[in-house]
Amino acid sequence: MQYLVIMYSINVFMTFTISQFGMCVHWWKERHRQGRWKGKLCLNGVGFLLTSSILAATVWIKFPEGGWITLLITGVFIALSFLIRRHYREVREQTRRLDDLLTHLPGEETAPLPGPTPHRDAPTAAIMVSGYNGMGMHVFFSIARAFPGVFRNFIFLSAGVIDSSRFKGAEEVANLGADLKDQLRHYVEFVRSHGSYAEARYEVGTDVIDIISHLADDVARDFPNVTVFAGKLVFREENFMSRLLHNQTSFLVQKKLVHHGLPMLIMPIRAM
Repeated sequence: MQYLVIMYSINVFMTFTISQFGMCVHWWKERHRQGRWKGKLCLNGVGFLLTSSILAATVWIKFPEGGWITLLITGVFIALSFLIRRHYREVREQTRRLDDLLTHLPGEETAPLPGPTPHRDAPTAAIMVSGYNGMGMHVFFSIARAFPGVFRNFIFLSAGVIDSSRFKGAEEVANLGADLKDQLRHYVEFVRSHGSYAEARYEVGTDVIDIISHLADDVARDFPNVTVFAGKLVFREENFMSRLLHNQTSFLVQKKLVHHGLPMLIMPIRAM
């Protein structure tokens, strides 16, 4: 209990200090856009001096009584947080290259309207996408390369996940749906411009697994000969961090759809 009290007293003032410092940096960056930035900067600056002074005094006094344990544990978590952020930034840079390569291809501008007609009983590929990006296009091209001429219809499925930290009411849901619809339009126009039938289906909710399962069931009723596809990042050398930090959405959806009798394949996307 003694160590927990010391850990709380140090970490709570560490949090206050970091927050006040962050606000000081914020007001300094906003000095050209905010009219009263000096007063706000001074207020947060005073708060930073007070909380940092209390933090330093607490660490100095409590260090021999167990404060060093708090610094050790907190330092480990901070280092781990930086490692996680660096990993995600590296992966984001790799996927950004994929976006640059595959999201600026010719074909959308010449998309025929209304486009080819659907062949309900023909082989159909339902592709899980998270929006218009290089990963989604990579999955489409992987299907075309692995199964040349097999699929006549392409249905793009996407789930708009409501972020509780940014949710501001029904208008936010409508905006999320409109943005997702606009992104999926690029897939549809590209595929139709190359002579195949395509459409997009999406839904806004809180659980990706349930949304994709519901959309896939609806597609299966309209296109009985459907196969669901998804992409999954694979790394040259799998390690604990890559397995922990990248969710298993594709595998969870696959497990649920296969249980419902729908075939699903996961196409690998190499992270260089």
